Amino acid sequence: MSRYTLISLIVFTVAAVIVPPSSDARSSATFSWATNPERIGSNPAYLEKVLGPAERKDDISWSFEVQGCEITYALEDNSVVSFGAEISPSCHMLVNGMPITHATTFGQVGRVLGGDLTSYCIGGSCGNAADPTIDLFIPGSRATGFIDTRIDGKYDTIQQRAMDIWQASIRRQHGSTTDDLDYRLFNCISSPPPAVTAVMRNERVNSVTIGRDLDRLCKDRQ
Repeated sequence: MSRYTLISLIVFTVAAVIVPPSSDARSSATFSWATNPERIGSNPAYLEKVLGPAERKDDISWSFEVQGCEITYALEDNSVVSFGAEISPSCHMLVNGMPITHATTFGQVGRVLGGDLTSYCIGGSCGNAADPTIDLFIPGSRATGFIDTRIDGKYDTIQQRAMDIWQASIRRQHGSTTDDLDYRLFNCISSPPPAVTAVMRNERVNSVTIGRDLDRLCKDRQ
């Protein structure tokens, strides 16, 4: 090998090493940073330093557009307590190592990550304060730094069918076919009948929320 060839090879090699990352790689890294559970506890001003100005902000939440996802960070005492995003064809998330897409079902998440189906406001237990849903709650563990995950579905035909089955089961269990049962029997409960679990397996993920004490509202109502 000639001296000229060796010098050329060295120059080419160095040039290859210092090529900056592509915009796609930078965007992917930014999204990974934005959806990392380590963002829990962050000061929202720090988020803007990395992600740029928030699209929307108020005293309790700041929202950012990141790689096709609108990520909303919930705040308490000027600190991030949770964050989440609606899942769509342009917005996917990685939850405890599992990719969550608009085609992912509750059944698929449950098989990989576990979790408990939990009722929120079914049977009219919240009045007009909130829409009834059945969500998949995945409690935090030592492996996840005790960060919880909540998988939300849509208020659709699958959810309505599952709610009807669950409500009827609760009424039968308590010997009533009327609406005079204590609302707490319908709200924030888990361990649904097998028929509810079977129906909810086909529910697709609508949104994902990650944070600490995501079941706090239920705990406060108990």
